[in-house]
Amino acid sequence: MALVIISIILAADTTAVIRSPQEGKVGERQQPLGSSLDFKAKHPIVIIAGGIDTISIRNQSLAYIPLFLPLLLVLHHPPSTMAPKIILYTNHICPWAHRAHIALKELGLEYEEVIIDLDTPREPWYLEVNPRGLVPTISYNGTIIPESGIVAQLLADAHPSHLLPPSNIEAGAIQRAQVAFFVDTFFSKLLPLVFGAQKATDEEQPAATEAIVAGIEKNDIEGLLYPAGSGSGPFFHGAEKLTQVEVLTGSFLLRLLSFHKYGLLAPEFPGLLEKRAPKFLQWAKAVVAQESVNYIWDEKKVGTRSAARFKPKN
Repeated sequence: MALVIISIILAADTTAVIRSPQEGKVGERQQPLGSSLDFKAKHPIVIIAGGIDTISIRNQSLAYIPLFLPLLLVLHHPPSTMAPKIILYTNHICPWAHRAHIALKELGLEYEEVIIDLDTPREPWYLEVNPRGLVPTISYNGTIIPESGIVAQLLADAHPSHLLPPSNIEAGAIQRAQVAFFVDTFFSKLLPLVFGAQKATDEEQPAATEAIVAGIEKNDIEGLLYPAGSGSGPFFHGAEKLTQVEVLTGSFLLRLLSFHKYGLLAPEFPGLLEKRAPKFLQWAKAVVAQESVNYIWDEKKVGTRSAARFKPKN
C-alpha cells in the first residue's frame, strides 16, 4: 500500500477529516486558535496513513481568519513484488539455450517453456519472435530478448543474487570484469579446441585431445579460476554457490566431461585432466553436479546426436 504523509496547518475553528476507503476515519482534530501561525508553531498535525481516498475540511469561522492551508503529499510506492512473466523459447539439446535454463533455475524464476524444433525450418510465428530463428529467446514481461549471454545477463541484473555482485561498487565492478575475462578466455581459447577434437578422426583424436589439456595450461585457466585470495568453495574464485561464470559455461562442461564416452574425445581425456589440470577437473565436476546445471541434461541423447553429427565417418 502506498504511504501518504500529510502535513496540515489549520486555521482557527477548522476541523480536518481524513478518510480512507480501507480504514475508515484515519484522523480528526479540531483546535480553535487565535491564528494559523500560532497553530503552525505549536500544534502541527502530521498524519501518516495508507490508501487515503478523501480529505475534507470543515471550518466554522473562516470569515474571521484568512485560510492558510498548505498540503504536502509525499507518495512512496514500494517495489513491485509481482513475479515477471517469462516465456523461454528453447531446445534442451542446445548448449547455448541451456545457459538460460541454468540462470532461471539458479534464480528460482518461474517460466513458461516453448520447445523449438531445431531439425526443421522455423515456423513463421517463431521468426516473428526471433527473425534469426535461433534459441534461446525469452519474452520478459512482453519484451523479446535473444542470445544466451544477453539473456543470462538480463536475468542476473534484474534479479540481484549470488550470481553477480552489484556493479555500482568498486569490488563488484572488478569481479564482473574478472567474470567477463574468464568467460571470454574459456570460449575464445578453449572451446575451439574442444570443437576441433569432436571433428577429429580416430587417428587425430589423441593429439586433438592433448591440445585441449595444453590449452588449459597455456591460458592459465586454473589460475583464473582460483587466484590468490580465493575462498574455499568449489566455484569461481572459491565461491560457495554458482556464479555467472558457471551459468555461462556449465552446459559446455557437461559435454566436456562426457564426450569421451561417445568417441568425441579420446578415452584418456579424464586421466589427462586428473594429472595435469586437477583444479579444472575439480571445478568442472562440482559445476555439473548442481541441479540447476543438469536438470534438463540428457547425456545419452546429446552424446549420441553429437557423435552422429560431428564425428567423421572412417
